[in-house]
Amino acid sequence: MAATCKSDIMGDAERIIGKSSGHIHLVGACGVGMAGLGILLNAEGFRVTGCDCSPGLLAERLAKHGIDVVSGHDPAHLTDSVICAVRSSAVPLSSPELCAAASRSIPVIKRGEMLAALLAGRPSVGIAGTHGKTTTAAFIAQILKDCGLSPGFVIGGEVDRLGGGAAAGGSVVAFEADESDGTLALYAPELAVITNVEADHLENFRDLQELMDCFRSFARATRKKLLYCSDQATLCSLCADLSTAVSWGFEEGAFYRGRELEISALASAFALSRGGEQLGILHVPVPGRHNALNALAAAAVALEMDIPFSSVRAAVAQLALPRRRFEQVLVSEDLLVVSDYAHHPTEISALVATARGYGRSRILAMFQPHRYSRTLAMGPEFPGAFEGVDKLVLVPVYAASELPTEGGAAADLYVHFRRSTTGPGCTALASSLRAAWEGLRRDLAPGDILLVAGAGDIEQVAQWAKAETRLQSGKLPVSPTDDYRIEELASSLETSVVRTNEPLAGKTTMGVGGVADVWIEIGSTPDLRSVLSHVQRLAIPFRLIGAGSNLLVSDLGVRGIIGKLAGPEFDAIEMKADIISVGSAVGTNRLLAWLQEHGLGGLEFLRGIPGTVGGAVRMNAGAFGGQTGSRVAWVRVMNEAGEETIDREPRFAYRSGVSAACILAAGFAVTKADDAASRRIRAEIDDKRAWLRGLRCAGSVFLNPENDAAGRLLDVSGLKGLTVGGAQISDVHANVIVTEKGACASDVLALIEIARNRVKSRFNVDLKNEIVILADSRSLTIRQSPTVC
Repeated sequence: MAATCKSDIMGDAERIIGKSSGHIHLVGACGVGMAGLGILLNAEGFRVTGCDCSPGLLAERLAKHGIDVVSGHDPAHLTDSVICAVRSSAVPLSSPELCAAASRSIPVIKRGEMLAALLAGRPSVGIAGTHGKTTTAAFIAQILKDCGLSPGFVIGGEVDRLGGGAAAGGSVVAFEADESDGTLALYAPELAVITNVEADHLENFRDLQELMDCFRSFARATRKKLLYCSDQATLCSLCADLSTAVSWGFEEGAFYRGRELEISALASAFALSRGGEQLGILHVPVPGRHNALNALAAAAVALEMDIPFSSVRAAVAQLALPRRRFEQVLVSEDLLVVSDYAHHPTEISALVATARGYGRSRILAMFQPHRYSRTLAMGPEFPGAFEGVDKLVLVPVYAASELPTEGGAAADLYVHFRRSTTGPGCTALASSLRAAWEGLRRDLAPGDILLVAGAGDIEQVAQWAKAETRLQSGKLPVSPTDDYRIEELASSLETSVVRTNEPLAGKTTMGVGGVADVWIEIGSTPDLRSVLSHVQRLAIPFRLIGAGSNLLVSDLGVRGIIGKLAGPEFDAIEMKADIISVGSAVGTNRLLAWLQEHGLGGLEFLRGIPGTVGGAVRMNAGAFGGQTGSRVAWVRVMNEAGEETIDREPRFAYRSGVSAACILAAGFAVTKADDAASRRIRAEIDDKRAWLRGLRCAGSVFLNPENDAAGRLLDVSGLKGLTVGGAQISDVHANVIVTEKGACASDVLALIEIARNRVKSRFNVDLKNEIVILADSRSLTIRQSPTVC
């Protein structure tokens, strides 16, 4: 961050606040910090409006204060009465409204700049720190309110006991001072608290030193007292020499010191002393050592404001955490679901330590990394933070307005876990929040605790868990198979085999992946019709697979029903006039052998592809200049309603074929083979494919982009030989991933995403998957045309 004169930065904000009236428009109004600022500005007499891409519940709360919020970003929101636009740091300057504001010379002010101007010279308590500032600010506001001071507050979290995250007040304002965009340096509170300082937000700071300088500016601008945690050596070096500084902590030497700390699953207690004088015991009714430390800071602030210890002690005993700070969304004997904002390794360590104190049988966790820049910078630190977790699922990064950064994706973070000697018992990579939840839900067992961690939209998973639990009995989330009525389906089938919890790894050529809720080997078209009727009626996700030679199944498994055509009628080859009729379950290599035996040819390009005819027709499989569709005369299909038709004019394109629900058979126009020519072609293909013999792979991973080859792009991006766990990008052909014993599907998923991101970074080309990935129920739903792979 370039050094800029504080008066230059604050000029527009101070001028606007000096008017005490006028129309201020908030761009990105429904972040909790922006909403809080809006409430304070409204109380000052300004007319406040706002907009947000995801208005949500905070828009409803703002409406109660007379603040209208509209959805989306549009220059039309900047009416002629608007005197300035205040922007969230999550909204880029390139957004339509902010560009329009600049063109009309309407001042655009950062949220932190406006809050600093609003609070300038007023009685205030500013709380800063890399971790714990939201909770500490919430504790301070609660103590001051319980002690009768009627404080104002603006906090980066919703606090039910305070009625929200912000309120206007009379005597003093407790506010959270955010360091992420550098505006921390603009505040000058009467009292200040710094909880800790660690490397973070390095996308906005050149290095840790520049971040420290920002905190140093905040500390020196404090008008009366600066309270800092002396348990951290970094803070001691930053603050100890300031005349305003007062220390607090659990370690020896702190002016406000907590001793004899006792921690239970639900609470903590410690003896508080001030300058060596014993004051008494504080009982903190929330879990975690870190929260005891936050409560100590809040008590120290109150005592510095000359509030009697007896009042402070009574107020501390009533403290409540903000939402998403170890928020126990679901509590039962079977399952405890905790939603937490933790997104930094230090915060995650504290979260896991608190969870371990509950003594549950297992800790399962889902983590959503926050920002590509943080994931890139701190990737190696995350595995150790999850030490003590039995199973962890990583979901895609919550971008928070950032563009993707090479090395900062969830796949890159997974690599750190795979290579680390510390961390959770096992780690899986999920493609979405829904896939992660569906996978973890089936893995839950009585006595588990589920941690839902991250600063993005992952909090909805905790609500899914709550909604899908039998609340009246406190039992585990309802298994989706409970509603599949599998016994009813099985009894209606005559020639089919039905199994539940079926491992799918052995049914794919990559040999990795989880289980299917239900597996059916479908023996006849009447049985297929019955299956389709059943899944349609009950809205059960369903998909047919073939040989699994172009398929990757998530380690978390797939929900719904996976079927495979297995009866004789699907496995028949017949000569009808000059057309070969082939069942969709026939393997391509078996078909080629049959053609060779009968002196026929035309499909030699399929040699060595271990798929089925149904899969070849579905994706228009091809190699060495040939494509399946060029030889297909007709296709017999069945739609979702169970109706059979014959398509005599099927349409094909590059790796795109017949998209009907179920392919039953296909007719191929073949030619009389020239024995010598056929032998030569087979030998050439065998020679070209020799390197693949015995390898576990799924062929080409990516489709070729227009006028280029995926393999070339991957090769020149330096990806050959890249290894994650037991999976490797082939050092022969960069568009092939091979697996070894000990590999898992997450290894392959990580390589796919890393490769895609690197090509995007190098060439601005978006590679599309040729491989089919079964990751969640959305990849199975029959409305998306289940097919034979």
